Amino acid sequence: MSCPVCGAELEPARAFAAAGLECCTACGLHVSAVEDDAGAGRATYADDRYLAARSAVQWHEVQRRHEARVRLRWMRRWLAQGELFEVGAAAGWFLDEAARSGYRVRGVEPSPRLSDHARRVAGRDVATGYAEDIATVPSADAACLWHVLEHGAQPVTLLRAAAAQLRPGGLVFVEVPNIASPAAQRMGSRWSSLEAGFHLVHFTPGALRAGLERAGLVVLRIESVPAATYLRPVAWADPRRVLGALRAAWRARAAFRTHPWRGELLRAVAQRPAPVAGKPAAG
Repeated sequence: MSCPVCGAELEPARAFAAAGLECCTACGLHVSAVEDDAGAGRATYADDRYLAARSAVQWHEVQRRHEARVRLRWMRRWLAQGELFEVGAAAGWFLDEAARSGYRVRGVEPSPRLSDHARRVAGRDVATGYAEDIATVPSADAACLWHVLEHGAQPVTLLRAAAAQLRPGGLVFVEVPNIASPAAQRMGSRWSSLEAGFHLVHFTPGALRAGLERAGLVVLRIESVPAATYLRPVAWADPRRVLGALRAAWRARAAFRTHPWRGELLRAVAQRPAPVAGKPAAG
């Protein structure tokens, strides 16, 4: 195998040797040897047994809506209104929160059960399938991929499919786990975001930049944030939750500050360039 982002050689990743990961010698992408067949991976996500392994309807609504509001506050620095297209829309909670905030929304989700939930319960326009396969409608002002890119064996192809839904000048917003974070490096094969069998690639800041640029996008910003960014206000009547929140805040220190690479999560915003006069727009 070669790196699916930049094509360079792979070598065993020492910190994650027990997990069978290989690391790109050029961009730093970590690749799982557990599942490198894109077709088999697709079958996994389209199968309702995937939901059983992932705790039915994407954990619970309250937490997902909270995460959506945090992401929307970050996005508004770049885009205050317009049409959003979400890749991997799951049960539709992010799109629903975005619509309530004034955005026009649509999305795609491979799981028939989750996409049906997004349409029936959340009431949002979510197609069942993969971004690479659905009709291209280049009208969106932003494409969002929240913890989706690490699930694809060919992340550059997925980014290109997301960008194809954008008008020229539109933005791509991405969030993925950060395998270069001190927490990941310290925990090694015990790092919770490895998720063998579901996460096929693992990004460093350099790998994420390389993937976005290989997809023809102009990178505007890459930053990392601690996982504590998505902590909900705790129920203060429960001492166990209070203690857990205090411990998490202490570990994160500056829980809502960004850092180029130390946070457990990577965020990026990139732009689909406008076509140069006399040349066709990139597809």
